[in-house]
Amino acid sequence: MVRFESVSLSYRGAQGAQTSAQGPATEVLRDVNLDLAEGSFRWLLGASGSGKTTLLRLMNMSLRPTRGEVIVLGASSGSVRRGVMPRLRRQIGAIFHDFRLLPYMSAFDNVALPLRLGGRPEGQVRADVMEMLRWMGLSGKLVSLPEDLSGGEQQRVAIARAVITRPRLLLADEPTAGLDTSQSERVLHLLQELNRLGSTVVIATHNEAQVDRFPGPAFSLTQGTLVESG
Repeated sequence: MVRFESVSLSYRGAQGAQTSAQGPATEVLRDVNLDLAEGSFRWLLGASGSGKTTLLRLMNMSLRPTRGEVIVLGASSGSVRRGVMPRLRRQIGAIFHDFRLLPYMSAFDNVALPLRLGGRPEGQVRADVMEMLRWMGLSGKLVSLPEDLSGGEQQRVAIARAVITRPRLLLADEPTAGLDTSQSERVLHLLQELNRLGSTVVIATHNEAQVDRFPGPAFSLTQGTLVESG
């Protein structure tokens, strides 16, 4: 499903990273090896700035490694063709720090977008999106634009959009940051259920209390080095 083979990433030379032409390269990840089987669940632990977001971006192939190889859903970072990326990305759900909602689309249409891109019949789209937004406590926000939603509401819309297709791979970057305890537990129950239904799920967090509440195998990132535990 996901494999890293001796992967390192430095700011200079990493595709998609903002770099400076002067000064030494900053190594964010160092000789990372991991192997995630299909249907697995992993916490990704580490302090802020430890490289968790970078690791998820490599899994999403929005970054390429400086050294080594990343293989995701059978596609290799060293040889994947640009034309393959849209099909690959449709199998990956991602929950980002900055939500990345389309500002001109309602909450309903933001969540419906991946279903429509996948060619789902409109009747099924409406049923699935209505149910998901109801479950997320957003039934009253269907026609609201992102600018009219609170930060927590935008976050829940972004989560709904990421999981609505039941992706083969779900990458969640601090998905409960900014949510209250009740909403956080609801989201984590949703991600666990998605995993139970067959999705591979990786959740990045610096909140180890969540891991105690929802136990599971974990990776830990420290100074660019990845260690597996549990």
